[in-house]
Amino acid sequence: MLCPLVALLSCVERRATHVENDELPPEVMIGDVPSWALDIFSRDGRAAFSRFLDTDAPAARWVRCRVRPARRVAFLGHIVFRVEGGLVANRMR
Repeated sequence: MLCPLVALLSCVERRATHVENDELPPEVMIGDVPSWALDIFSRDGRAAFSRFLDTDAPAARWVRCRVRPARRVAFLGHIVFRVEGGLVANRMR
C-alpha cells in the first residue's frame, strides 16, 4: 500500500518552505533544579511523578483508576512530555 501512496505524493505541488525555531518558555527553577530536568528519564523526575501520583489531584486519581501500577509513572511522564512537547526546534513550515 505504501508504494502507490509515495507515487501519489510525488505529484503534489511543492511550495517554498522555511525552517524556524519555536520560542521556548522561560526556564523555571524547582528548588535548585531546572524544570526541564524533571522528566521520566531522570531519577528526580521519576520521583516527582511518583509523589504526584500519591496525591488526591484529579489527574492522579484518573491515572490510578485506569493504568496498572507498574506503568503509572511512565504513562504520566509520557503524557506530560507530549503536552509540553508542542515546542520544537527547527520546525519545517
